[in-house]
Amino acid sequence: MGRRQFLAALSAGTAHLMFLDTAKVFGATSIDLNPLQKVKLGNSGLETTLVGFGTGVHANNRSSYLTKQDTSKSVALLQHAYNKGIRLFDCADTYGTHGIMAEAIKEMDREEITLVSKIWFRAGGIPEFDRPNADIVIERFLKELNTDYIDLV
Repeated sequence: MGRRQFLAALSAGTAHLMFLDTAKVFGATSIDLNPLQKVKLGNSGLETTLVGFGTGVHANNRSSYLTKQDTSKSVALLQHAYNKGIRLFDCADTYGTHGIMAEAIKEMDREEITLVSKIWFRAGGIPEFDRPNADIVIERFLKELNTDYIDLV
């Protein structure tokens, strides 16, 4: 499943919850009303919840809603989402939430979650004028997230 297909599936999942028969577009023979159902991401071997938690509300320049409020509240919110069954967490360099996610992961089973992050390569969005190669950026992400791997970049 490509990025566009994945995003379309997530959108369809939301619509599915609202309109009940949208899942038929993706070949579903029955309608599953559970937004926390596990879905396979193509041939990647990854399986995660249909609905995820995006950490970049009102985000740019490594700042977002989660970075502007008390860190303990943001960590508690992420852990609450996990405790309710969400297993997909979406971060990005522009959101500035890697450190908050690293704190939240401490109370999660890392093998159960799908951790996503994105690299910003255009001018603006993050403070650096010099954007190094992706391998250097990913190494920084791993340190910021305090994890050995990121599921999707």
